[in-house]
Amino acid sequence: MANEEHRNIIRQGVTAWNLWRQRNPHIVPNLDDSTLAFYSSDPDLSNINLRGASLINTQFENAKLIGADFREANLELLIMKKSDCSGADFSLANLNLANIQTTNLTNADFTGATSIQATIKNCDLTGAKISPLIKVTLLEYSGLNKY
Repeated sequence: MANEEHRNIIRQGVTAWNLWRQRNPHIVPNLDDSTLAFYSSDPDLSNINLRGASLINTQFENAKLIGADFREANLELLIMKKSDCSGADFSLANLNLANIQTTNLTNADFTGATSIQATIKNCDLTGAKISPLIKVTLLEYSGLNKY
C-alpha cells in the first residue's frame, strides 16, 4: 500500500516532488497501488524523478512522462496505457508482469531492466535502448519482432 505522505507530495506536482526527492535521497518512495494521474495536481509528469521508487501495481493512463526517471524502480505489475514516455529512463527497473500498451517509448532506455512475463504491445520503440531480457520478452509475450 502506498505511503499517504508520498501521495500528498506528488499531488503538489513534479517540481515539489523532485525537490522532496533531492532533499530526501535516502527515502524509497512508495506509490504502490496508485493511479498517479489522480495524485498529481499537474497531469504533466515529465521529468519526474521516480528513481528507485516502489510503483507495484501502479497505473498510468494518458500520462505525460517525457524524460521520466524510472531507474532501479520496482514497476512490477505496472499498467501503462496511451502514455508518452519518450526519453524515459527505465535502466535496471523491474518490469516483471508489467502491461505497457499503446505507449510512446521512443528513445527510452531499458538497459539492464528485467521483464519476466511482461506485455509490451503496440508501442513505438524507435531509438530505444533495449536489454537482451526485454528483447526476449517482446518476442515471447507480445509477438513483436521489430525494435
